[in-house]
Amino acid sequence: DWTPPDILLRWAALLHDVAKPLCFSLDSKGIGHFYGHDAKSAEMADFVLRRLGYSEEFARRVCRLIYYHMTRINFRTERAVRKVSRKLGEEDTERLLLLFKADRGAHSPDGGGGEPVLFETIYRRLLEEEKKEDTDGQRIEAAARRT
Repeated sequence: DWTPPDILLRWAALLHDVAKPLCFSLDSKGIGHFYGHDAKSAEMADFVLRRLGYSEEFARRVCRLIYYHMTRINFRTERAVRKVSRKLGEEDTERLLLLFKADRGAHSPDGGGGEPVLFETIYRRLLEEEKKEDTDGQRIEAAARRT
């Protein structure tokens, strides 16, 4: 219910936690964890999607969203956010943000509302800076052509 009608995003949402049962562990305080479930879920999703006849490219893009779906927690610096967004490209980074919201929506009573995660805040700021740099660069090029 929390994902827009985008087949790539919907497959990512469906399979992003598929490996949690395999990755479950208890720490010394009896608290459960799912360490590595993002990478293992991506691996399992690749198998499922390829078995269902999806293209290698489609499976790769879905699996990258799954692999990076925990970045909202772990990636908190401009350098880390830039690295992920460059690997995914703008279109799939936007999908990743939607996957974050869908995941939050499924786990929170307010439907995933509230403040955007830090990853998204940093990503939006980086996009704005890039647009400003592009605009500044165009102005400089135009001025150079006039002289």
